[in-house]
Amino acid sequence: MLGWAPNGLQRTVAASNSLHRTVSAWDSTGESKRAGSSTQTVQNKDYPIGYIPTIDGIRGVLPFGVLAAHIQYSWFPGAIVFMNIFFILSAYLITALLIKDIKKYGKIRFKIFYIRRILRLFPAYYVMLFFFFLAVTILLQNPQLYYKDILFSGCYISNWIRAFSIETPDWLGHTWSLSIEEQYYICWPLLLYLLTSVFGKGQRLILILILLYASFTLWRYYLAYTGSPIVRLYNGTDVRADTLLVGCIIAILHENFHHGLRFIIKISHILFFPLCVLIFIILGFSLSWQNRYVYTWGTTLIDISVGLFLIGLITKSGTIIHRIFESKVLIFLGKISYATYLWHYPIFKFIRHYHGNDLSVIIYGVPATYFCAWLSSMLIEKPCIKLKRKFV
Repeated sequence: MLGWAPNGLQRTVAASNSLHRTVSAWDSTGESKRAGSSTQTVQNKDYPIGYIPTIDGIRGVLPFGVLAAHIQYSWFPGAIVFMNIFFILSAYLITALLIKDIKKYGKIRFKIFYIRRILRLFPAYYVMLFFFFLAVTILLQNPQLYYKDILFSGCYISNWIRAFSIETPDWLGHTWSLSIEEQYYICWPLLLYLLTSVFGKGQRLILILILLYASFTLWRYYLAYTGSPIVRLYNGTDVRADTLLVGCIIAILHENFHHGLRFIIKISHILFFPLCVLIFIILGFSLSWQNRYVYTWGTTLIDISVGLFLIGLITKSGTIIHRIFESKVLIFLGKISYATYLWHYPIFKFIRHYHGNDLSVIIYGVPATYFCAWLSSMLIEKPCIKLKRKFV
């Protein structure tokens, strides 16, 4: 019941007083160029706000937990934590990019924004759906049953299909998180434009966003305490909105109030290593999406922990954690992580359909996943990212 949240960008906004306002995501195809600190910012056309290799390394690590949970859930039951990481990262980078537009052009360039999102996400996504269509048509009985999965996924509504327990074969169940992301990409720029037009980019905007965060949090608490099904609490866009708002708020605070963030940044530095252990080890191996408390105080704890960890990650440098995330292998895996997520679930489903055991998925499914991800990166994503350069 896990998922992924591709962001499509990795960028860093260099902040004053040695702070780095980092924006990260999936479409990191530029070379990692490090000079000096581990949070060295690189500017190029692929990353108009900047590129930081550490985030690519994180994106290279996180699929391990998701793949492990989709092979055998008990191996890494807390991979739900990774979803919060990606949702917060996505909201952070998109908001920083939009604020940059507002500051530079006095408006949000909606056409440019949506064209870049389409070029980054759609080609690899719909190629995967096309090959899935061919595979089920040729290899499976009653292929029309699986066409519903393709339709719902192609329309980016599969999260709501799962949330309301509409029966499908669920061979594309992993697209639930991509659906939430796409719905966020559509709605948030419009909402941010409206909010900044009415309240400006200052303290009133932050106050409104905090109130929105509290409202969505209380809404999820209400659903959890009144007995809503776990699948509703896991898959609904509304119950993920507060997590997305964490990234939005951090981006705006960094952009407009970074001097006032010194205390929070100091705390994030002090707790940086404990937070890393908490997120990647303790919560990763102990939580379960089937526990109702995860959708009350559990999500709040995860969001605060992930938010502080990411602030520490992008404003601190030179730690052993940064060096690990900046390894060449992890950066490479991070560059193909979007495609890795796209392909792993249907590949695992087909292998389990014919062989039915975890060992076969490990032996055949994992290598096949990374091979398909590499092909997707080379043949589809890189050409599309080059095309994106025309829309900076």
